[in-house]
Amino acid sequence: GCVFLFFGIGLFFRRYRRIIAILLGLLLLLMILFHHLQPLIIHVSNPSEWAAVCELISFSAGAFFIADDDILSSPIGKSSKTIHRAAIVSKYVFALALLVFGIEHYLYAEYIGTLVPTWIPGTVIWSYFVMIAFVGASISIFVGKAIYTSLILLGCMFSLWVLILHGPRVALHLSLEPEWTSLFVAAGMAGTSFIFANRYFAKR
Repeated sequence: GCVFLFFGIGLFFRRYRRIIAILLGLLLLLMILFHHLQPLIIHVSNPSEWAAVCELISFSAGAFFIADDDILSSPIGKSSKTIHRAAIVSKYVFALALLVFGIEHYLYAEYIGTLVPTWIPGTVIWSYFVMIAFVGASISIFVGKAIYTSLILLGCMFSLWVLILHGPRVALHLSLEPEWTSLFVAAGMAGTSFIFANRYFAKR
């Protein structure tokens, strides 16, 4: 917890942003390797294990993208070849994670529908809509078409979840850790999507 707090604060400082992003990306990968990989292999049909691994993969990918060109402070192309290659791989790994999210929304549409606020009609339909959004964004990254638009829409979708889904649930259950975790995961996925989109905006 202290390490994550240190990294979170450190990312605000231009001088240390790149090295902290690299260390953060590596730490998240190590968490997958030593904490989540074995449970995933043992319980390969457990959607929660897949979701946890794909969330960490997505955050790690975002960290390496920050390290690649230090979006907020450095021109593109100043990072080392190794980091640049890691960022390229991260793009496709992120796309794979989105594909897994999409598949899970299809397989568990009924359950996911129960998470939609009751004041929104057509709960299960939204699960399929989100599935299409995930799969569409994944395909967009793989084929290299409309990436910027797809990632901006993806980031907006996650941001909307923070506002209308996870935010109210946290407000009603302030002492429940899972609700806080879900809130910050959604916020983190929104941020990761915008980080990737920012790179493609720079290339337009």
